[in-house]
Amino acid sequence: MDLLVLSLFWPPRIGGVENANQALVAGLRAEGHRVAILAPVGAAPGLPCSEVQGVDPDRPRAASGAWHFLRAARAALARGRAQWVGVLHTAGCGPAAWVLSRLHGIPYFVLAYGMEVLVESPGDPRRAARAGLQRVVLRGAARVIAISQATADRLLAVGVEARRVHVIPPGIDVEGLSGRGDPAVARALRERHPGRLVALTVARLVERKGHDAVIEALRAVPGVVYVVVGEGPERDRLVALARQAGVVDRVEFLGRVDDPAAYYRAADVFVMPSRGGAGDRDVEGFGLAYAEAACFGLPSIAPAVGGPAEVVVAGETGWLVDPARPAQVARALREAAEDPGRRASMGERALARVRGRYGHRRAARDLARVLGESP
Repeated sequence: MDLLVLSLFWPPRIGGVENANQALVAGLRAEGHRVAILAPVGAAPGLPCSEVQGVDPDRPRAASGAWHFLRAARAALARGRAQWVGVLHTAGCGPAAWVLSRLHGIPYFVLAYGMEVLVESPGDPRRAARAGLQRVVLRGAARVIAISQATADRLLAVGVEARRVHVIPPGIDVEGLSGRGDPAVARALRERHPGRLVALTVARLVERKGHDAVIEALRAVPGVVYVVVGEGPERDRLVALARQAGVVDRVEFLGRVDDPAAYYRAADVFVMPSRGGAGDRDVEGFGLAYAEAACFGLPSIAPAVGGPAEVVVAGETGWLVDPARPAQVARALREAAEDPGRRASMGERALARVRGRYGHRRAARDLARVLGESP
């Protein structure tokens, strides 16, 4: 099968979506499919990527981005054929695929991560316009691949036809990811906190991720150190909260790091009690962070709603909590600290689950099957 893939979310940008997109393409190629990639300038070296000149990675919804994707895609189609155009997250490139389907008659599929399903906000005409455009792109796709049932439900709620929606969890290169991480960096972190449970969050510092709930929970679990990898607008507030809570000496804000895998290696448990309702634009459509943590044998503390609850199995591979109740986060952290044997068993089951369910070649085979089916 010949595919032309468009995505703004591609390395060297750092994030779970970028990792999942790259893993899916790797899986498709490993299964014998030919995949050409259109990604922003600076895409990972060594891959046969066409550069999309002028796309600003910090402004994914800029109209100019869609124009440049369209121009580059038409040039790529002039050089070779494609049976499908793939949109790996609609931001920046979804409208280009819609136009291509009208100009060239090539069907497109969308890999939907959840954030694409914008909900209109009264008094915000720009958001209403973006929401309307996203719905046009989603409804025009021959296939819409939802990364979780929670994401599929959101797609159906905005009018995407059920026959077009297919749930395929994102693929992860489990062995490739788990083999990363500088042991020296991991060892240095452990040596800074001997005898303490190391809880880790790797995420943007935004309100929805629930860092504040973890900081509040630390008051009740004195034997826990909280390591925070990531940058974002909430940093100053979170630092102030840690001081106010009297736990600033047990919270490390590391900012953006070049080797996040090293911190997964050093951690004992991954914690991210994300919050967000159906009306939120930035949602946890699946819970890639929890699956990535599982690649390192870590159990997770996750919210008991949405996509993360499909990844983490309560009592088996981690703990599910109410993000609005820091006491539940504290209880999970306490259990993780007090029973290292159970914690290790949960981590082993989490790794086995991610190997069995979320391998990148499995995701590629499922996608190829769905694209080969009659609509």
